[in-house]
Amino acid sequence: MHLRLAATNVLLSIGVLTQLACSSGDGMGDGTGGDEPGTGGGNATGGSASGGSSPGTGGQDGETGGSGGGDVLGSGGAGTGGGSGPDGVADTCGPPASMNADGTLTPYPNIAVSLIPAEDYSLVSFNLISIEDGDERGPLLKIYAELKNESADLKCLFLPTVYLGFSEVVAVVDGEQYYAQLSTSLSSISDACIAPGETGIMFGAERGISQADLDSATSLEITPDPSTIATDYVAAAAPVLSDAQVVLVDGLYALSGTLTYFEDIYNQAVTVYTRDARGLLVDDITAYPGDLGTHLTGTTSEFETDGTTCEFVDYVLTQDWLRED
Repeated sequence: MHLRLAATNVLLSIGVLTQLACSSGDGMGDGTGGDEPGTGGGNATGGSASGGSSPGTGGQDGETGGSGGGDVLGSGGAGTGGGSGPDGVADTCGPPASMNADGTLTPYPNIAVSLIPAEDYSLVSFNLISIEDGDERGPLLKIYAELKNESADLKCLFLPTVYLGFSEVVAVVDGEQYYAQLSTSLSSISDACIAPGETGIMFGAERGISQADLDSATSLEITPDPSTIATDYVAAAAPVLSDAQVVLVDGLYALSGTLTYFEDIYNQAVTVYTRDARGLLVDDITAYPGDLGTHLTGTTSEFETDGTTCEFVDYVLTQDWLRED
């Protein structure tokens, strides 16, 4: 189990190599890639989240935004307004998205997705982004997929295998945190799991895959490969998020908020997967509350993530940490 966790931590460390580079629109004209305007109203007021920290959906000028939905952790937060610009056209960070034949939201509906085993999983969405960043190894491909557990079993400690055509993509799966039940105590390491009927995030990165490669791709094969070692798990008492808001720092969009702790933990990392107006995940931004130090039960800690150039209207927040024995 710990070998799997160590591999996952290494992949997370090397996976976030380059922040997503995409431009925000000015709110004028038609929606990206289509004749109809994009969604999201100008100058809308964000609605309060109910049972989650997802921002609300913006309304037209002078209207109130809708309520936010639940995120991975189910913690509350404040919603944000609609897209910028007097015409109410929401910003996007890529080509138009639509549902493919399997009911998955994606900008590449012609790519056939194979999930192995098919009866255990489905994809809510997947996004492929090729970034030309001048690296001699070629463009950076980033994959973001929302992976739903369709089985009746808790799935933990994933080591996914991902192929885009014949190109293998290094990937990890992120989700809610659980503790493994050891012989006499709980593990001090929190493990990422996806409960039955719930959704986690699969993130992948690979060099040398261009936009032309994405445009011509026809297949995406994903084998999530959770641990098969018989282990009892206990859901962790995750820190609860409050006062969440999207902030603009040095021209980049970040998330700030406050976390409240219900057990003594340290080495905490917060990962925010940002979602644009198309409904797709487009980047991952991070924070390390307390500079990886110890957080005691009953205390709070404020945090602010690093930034992304793509304005986001929603997000999924995950956390991982070590537990004080």
